[in-house]
Amino acid sequence: MRSEFLSGPFHEGTSVRSRLQRHLSDETFSAAVFSVAWVKRSGLRLIEHEVRAFTARARLDVLVGIDARGASTEGLRAILELGMTARVIHSPTGGIYHPKVYLFRGSDRANVIIGSSNLTSGGLLNNYETAADISLDLTLPDDAAFLAEIDDYLARATGDATTVDLTMPLIDDLHTAGLVPNEKEVRQGFVAYLRGLRRKPVALPFGSSTQRLHSRGDTAGDPDQRPLA
Repeated sequence: MRSEFLSGPFHEGTSVRSRLQRHLSDETFSAAVFSVAWVKRSGLRLIEHEVRAFTARARLDVLVGIDARGASTEGLRAILELGMTARVIHSPTGGIYHPKVYLFRGSDRANVIIGSSNLTSGGLLNNYETAADISLDLTLPDDAAFLAEIDDYLARATGDATTVDLTMPLIDDLHTAGLVPNEKEVRQGFVAYLRGLRRKPVALPFGSSTQRLHSRGDTAGDPDQRPLA
């Protein structure tokens, strides 16, 4: 087992986005699972090319939470449009589904990224996020056992009664039920929240970061309203 620390946004080479692009392009991986709390179209757009190429030759499963209004209808539709198979998890009684795990599996090796990054533009590129990219040699008992623990967790979550297959009609139903907003509704809700605050001008000591080494141009404008290529 070998691990590498990922630390976006300071160094583009160690962002979760760049690491996902690398693993999706690695043809020794024959399957992948993404398990995340939030998904937005803007996040999938950042790895769209690599996802399309991967799903053309292998299976990519996604398990995504829909609580706390973290998922969007555009993000869920993009999952299916890009050829991924997905299940959504909804916990009506309390705790939300909150992991961020990206697993890639080959015949005798695997990589798993575990950290704070959701499948959004902020999580993959712009936010201050950290993760560990763990390389596993599946011929080694300890590494194989570690992967088995991850597989067991994902199997339990996938098979739970709170988890169902994602379909286009279900996305419409989730929106109608008020569980999953579209991107416009997310923005309107945030604006309403800001307007409701009684803010006073305060001099704060924060400056602009000088350490962002990559461009934020990927998310300029309104990326969640543009169609996938």
